[in-house]
This record gives sequence, C-alpha cells and structure tokens, in this order.
Amino acid sequence: MDKKNRIARHYIRTKSPAKMREFLASADLPDDEFNVVWLHDVQKKDLLYIADTIGLSERRVAELHRSALRKIVDMVEYMR
Repeated sequence: MDKKNRIARHYIRTKSPAKMREFLASADLPDDEFNVVWLHDVQKKDLLYIADTIGLSERRVAELHRSALRKIVDMVEYMR
C-alpha cells in the first residue's frame, strides 16, 4: 500500500461512521465506490463479501476501492 492510500485509510478510520458518511457524500463518489468504501473501510467487510453483495467481481471491487481512495486522498490534501 502506498503512502497516499495509507493517508486515506487513516482519515477514514479516525472518523465516526456518521462523519464518514457525510464526508463520503461530499466527496461525490459514484454509488459503487461509495458502497465499497463504506463496506470495506467503515464496516470492515472483506472484498469478496462486498463483491458477492453488490454483484461484481472481487477484482472490480478492488479497482473501485483504489479509485475511491485516490479521490479521498485528493480531497484530504485539498482540505489541508
């Protein structure tokens, strides 16, 4: 995991679920990316579980997660 992903994950994990939902909503993520981040980083579900739940491949879920983390990092850096 690179430094930017660590920044995003740290930011996500230090916020309450209510604040994280508000932040993710303000990030204007597509629904799939929002759901993946919410399930994986807030509710601590693994990627296979998420893939089965939303009907995508595990690889696609991982791609969505990486894409969302990049957007979250950009937002966090912008807010600093």
